[in-house]
Formats: sequence, C-alpha cells, structure tokens
Amino acid sequence: MVLADIAQRWARGAAEVMFPPQCHCCRRTGTGISGGLCRLCFQKVPYIDGPLCSVCGRNFVSSQPTTHLCGECLRRPPPYSRASAVTYYEEPVRTLLHRLKYRYDTTAVGPLLKIARSFDISPFESCDIIVPVPLYRHRLQDRGMNQALVLARLLFADTRSRIMPGILVKKQQTPSQTACDAAGRRKNLRGAFALIDRLSIRDKKICLVDDIYTTGTTVAECAQTMMQVNAAEIVVLTFARVRETR
Repeated sequence: MVLADIAQRWARGAAEVMFPPQCHCCRRTGTGISGGLCRLCFQKVPYIDGPLCSVCGRNFVSSQPTTHLCGECLRRPPPYSRASAVTYYEEPVRTLLHRLKYRYDTTAVGPLLKIARSFDISPFESCDIIVPVPLYRHRLQDRGMNQALVLARLLFADTRSRIMPGILVKKQQTPSQTACDAAGRRKNLRGAFALIDRLSIRDKKICLVDDIYTTGTTVAECAQTMMQVNAAEIVVLTFARVRETR
C-alpha cells in the first residue's frame, strides 16, 4: 500500500514536470496555479463591492455611503425583489465566461468554481426552485449547452435537486442583444418566454440564474413571466454584471 502511494505521488510529480499546470486566463504555467487560475489572475477577480442598489444590485458611481434604492428601481420597480452577482464583468471573469458561452469550453468551469467559492450563497438557500434562464431551442442545439444551467449547477452544487431547467422556455428566437440599448432589449424580448409547468412555481420562491446582468432586461422578462402565474417571490443571481460607470 505504501509503495502504491509513493508510485502515485511520483506519477503526479512527473506529470506536472512534463505537463505543468496552466492558468486558464493568462496561460502562464508553473507553480502557484490552483483551480485553473494563477495567483495574479485570482487577485484580479473583481468581486462586487458596495454601496449598491438594494434591489437591482447596480453599483453607485457617486460617493453614496450606504446601500439604498436606485432611481430606476424607485421609478419602475422590477418584477424581482433582489438581483445579485458574484463579480463584475471584467477580467479575468470576462475571458472565462466568453469561453464558456461562445467557445463552449467547459474547462472554464474549474476557474469559475474557484472564483464562486468566495461568494456567500446563503441568502439564496431559502429558494424553493432554481431556474436557469433558457435558450431558444435552435441556439441550444447549436451550442450543445446552456451556460446558465452550467452556472446554476456550479453555484448550487449542494442543492442540484432544486434546479429545474424545464419549467421556463424561450419560445421564439430573438435578435442579438449585444448592440441594443435597454429599450431595444425590452422590445426584442417582449413575450419571448413561456412557462411549461405553471403549478410548480405557484407560491414558490424562485431563484433565476443567468451568466451576465447587463441592463437586467432578460431576467426582468423571465421574472415577469413567472410572477404572472403567482410565484411568491423572484430573486436573481448572475455570475457577473456590468459595472456602472456613469
């Protein structure tokens, strides 16, 4: 048994010499790489800091000292009660999410998991159901995966039985949201989602999961669809969000 352990350690050491671990972001090789990230890249992870809007989670660019409601949420409250994110959509998270979403590179999951471990998931543990934002079926076939579902499984690894990807569907293809402003995004997505099982979410607290929060249009449309059939509450969790700069 001792000889077997020694042989395994020797084999691992030899493999590291021949194939040294590589950072999934900067491609640096060598020691100090854990979970697919080097120390330098991990130190750059832009975790969310306050003060923030207590509902939509946007950061205040002025020197507001405390968390409070932003003007947009006061004027037009969203159909969800809270939106949070693990990090800002900046490097190295931007590279990892881009590889997962557009290159279908699941090796990005390891580094994303390492980053997510520093996030306090406890405020979402009371949710009855976790719903990933769905893709239109043709896009799902093209990609072979839904990045929101991958991230939901990553964030809620201990409660995967609550993840229900089949409840909400995207019933129509919509133009790319990338080049649209908030009004254009709302117009694109109006009526794009539908519920398959209405009874299962009635009077339930739902956590809606997506990859990136940009303007909040997608999660708002999904939340509105579920609130129309009497979900008790919707909260939103995205892996990243775009930082307010003005």
